Amino acid sequence: MFEEFFSSESLDVAKGVEIAMDLEKKSIEFYSEKSKNLESKELAELLKFIMKEEVNHLKQLESLKKSLMKKKWIGPEKLGKPEGPKLYIEGTSPMIREDSGDVGILLGAIRAEEEAREFYEEFSRKIKDENGREFFERLVEFEQSHYDLFDGILKSSEVKVEGGERL
Repeated sequence: MFEEFFSSESLDVAKGVEIAMDLEKKSIEFYSEKSKNLESKELAELLKFIMKEEVNHLKQLESLKKSLMKKKWIGPEKLGKPEGPKLYIEGTSPMIREDSGDVGILLGAIRAEEEAREFYEEFSRKIKDENGREFFERLVEFEQSHYDLFDGILKSSEVKVEGGERL
């Protein structure tokens, strides 16, 4: 999806930050909208929590954009650390019914988190500044923790796809 951006000979950092901001905005919109449509109240609360993390990412990306105008990177400490994995102790994650619309929403969330994680991974590899690289590596950690949470909910709910295979 981002091949064109990454295939250019020189890295356009400002454009990369803009793409990152767009990814976060789309996630915020998705989680805001979908949290209202879930059957599982626990899952709705989780989506709201993840949305708050994405709002923080967007704010920090906006700060980064301003800081880069002064040719200065901000470090990953501004993002904090992923809290998602602490939300659920084994066996206490929200359960969803296989025949509910919640499955499609979770699959959409997984795709969004994977897309953002892949972008941040590639972007961090191309950034020469250590703070910049670490900033985007921290975003990778967040997106991976979100992905793992959603994937874990699907697995613990034993949701099956067409053909009877477990997700």
